[in-house]
Amino acid sequence: MMQSVRKRAPHATFSPINDAFIDEEEYWLEHDWTLMKIRSQKGANRRILIEFDISSISPNSIISAILFLRAYDQINYPRLQVVNRIIGVWTEETVTWDNQPAVTTENQISVSISAEVPAWKSYDVTLMTGDARQVGNTVGYRIMDSEENLPSGSAALISFFSKEYLPRIPILEIYYKPD
Repeated sequence: MMQSVRKRAPHATFSPINDAFIDEEEYWLEHDWTLMKIRSQKGANRRILIEFDISSISPNSIISAILFLRAYDQINYPRLQVVNRIIGVWTEETVTWDNQPAVTTENQISVSISAEVPAWKSYDVTLMTGDARQVGNTVGYRIMDSEENLPSGSAALISFFSKEYLPRIPILEIYYKPD
């Protein structure tokens, strides 16, 4: 049913306005680099933060929202990742582990990510994107490993291209009801 609705519905594709990864080990640094990394390792976890301006989409009109990230490399995958909606303020130039923005667990999702790289990975962020559009013009996501703090010998890591790496930038694709 969703596929047929999407075929008929208008859609828009968005590029990030902010993206970064934060590092528990180097907690004082912001990481606005070409690659964003998610890692589970005791004392050295990493998380991705990404934000999109979705002001051109009317509130209450979102049918589906899919986040696409291009994976570059991985260690010890497949893994389960958790995506939360960011509710705090942040910028890629200043965000660190210590000042990372608040998130909500409402409509959070868990996604099994395969070991296949390089490859596009997709996340159905429909509900949290709709929630964000109800209260503002942007939506931000925090993506992290579902089981942080793995021992060093079994640590897991996956790298994704950031908005600084054309043409494999993160993409948010939204299908919506016309006004």
